[in-house]
Amino acid sequence: MYHLDYPNYEVQSSFNAGLAEHLTKRGKEVAATGEDLVQALGENNFSVFKEKIQDLLSGFPHIWFDQANLGDYEAWYASLLYLCFRTTPVDLKAEEMTKHGRSDLVLLHENQVFVLELKMIEYETGVEKALDHALAQIREKGYANKCRNRKEPIHLIGMVFGKKERELRDIRVEKN
Repeated sequence: MYHLDYPNYEVQSSFNAGLAEHLTKRGKEVAATGEDLVQALGENNFSVFKEKIQDLLSGFPHIWFDQANLGDYEAWYASLLYLCFRTTPVDLKAEEMTKHGRSDLVLLHENQVFVLELKMIEYETGVEKALDHALAQIREKGYANKCRNRKEPIHLIGMVFGKKERELRDIRVEKN
């Protein structure tokens, strides 16, 4: 049995940028967004991080959502973030397993750890409750525990997406 991997970050980033182009027909924009997102995280500028995600989502055609109900699924948003991040040279883990569950995304960048937990809401009034739930889940399930030995700042990031609005409603960040 063989395990194939990328020889370096340049090849990985190039491959994923090409994949983004093929899948979305907007590969250069996705790659640029990935760079912007990573830069915002590295600078701990979470308001810019939120804005960049909202900008990216605003450009997707409504027909993609209508025909497949993509906006109803947390995995759609996680996949978009994963693809954006994969166009950059960062250490990214999706569905990172722990003894109590699995985190949506864990990103290691600029000597920092970012643990992202995504939630979907049906109605606008549930944003705060969903943010509370996302951060509580990260803490209770110990998603950041695997990274504590790195002795780097750890940021817990709860993200809430609205089914009806088809956008990122809000984020909340907690330094751990």
